[in-house]
Formats: sequence, C-alpha cells, structure tokens
Amino acid sequence: MILKRAVIFASLLAVSVIAFPLSAFGLAMIGIGYFGNFLFFWPQYMLLPYGFYDREIGHSEAYLMDSAILGAIVFWLIFALAFGYVLRNFRLKYAVLATYPVAFAVMFLFAWALAQFGYGVYLDGP
Repeated sequence: MILKRAVIFASLLAVSVIAFPLSAFGLAMIGIGYFGNFLFFWPQYMLLPYGFYDREIGHSEAYLMDSAILGAIVFWLIFALAFGYVLRNFRLKYAVLATYPVAFAVMFLFAWALAQFGYGVYLDGP
C-alpha cells in the first residue's frame, strides 16, 4: 500500500516535469500568464538544476549547482515514501488527487523557507 502510493506520487511528479512546461505554452496562448510561468518553471523549482542564489547579491552567482539536483531527487523520493505512509489508509484515487496540491504546497514552503534565509531558486528561462 505504502510503496504503491509512493510510486504513483513519484511517477506523477516525473510526468509533470514534461507536461507542465508544455501546458504553460497553451495557457500563454489563452492569456493566463502568471500560472503559466509557474508551470513553465516547475521542473526547475522541483529539481533545482541550477542551484540557489543569494537575493542580496542577485543572480550573478549560483550555489550548489552540482549537488542541488541530486539532493532534490533524494528529497522527493523520501517525500514520496512519507506521502505513501501518510495516505496508506485512504483510497487510491484520493492519493492521486492529492499528489499535485501536496507537491505545490511543499514547493511553496521550500521557496518561502529559502527566502527567509535570503536565498532563492536559480531559474533559467526566457
């Protein structure tokens, strides 16, 4: 039960790495820009491929570029197991429905915590 929900959580996050940026282009065409930007940068927020930056210095220097992605992958795998454990007694459809809201909430809490220490996620895009 726990492993099944953890695999579903991790699989849906893996799908979102490709699907969310592609859906952002569709949202931009119909004029929903802010949420489209969030979806476009979702893989970078989630996997941290470019590391972090100091808000006082700006984007001129990134930190942990080489190891942030590995740490992010390990974090999400451990979180998927915790997600599966917490939702082990719920129906599978509720676990599936809770995946993206929970992932968004975790990502926003992480970004907020970084901001409290004066850092941000280094994003690269148009």
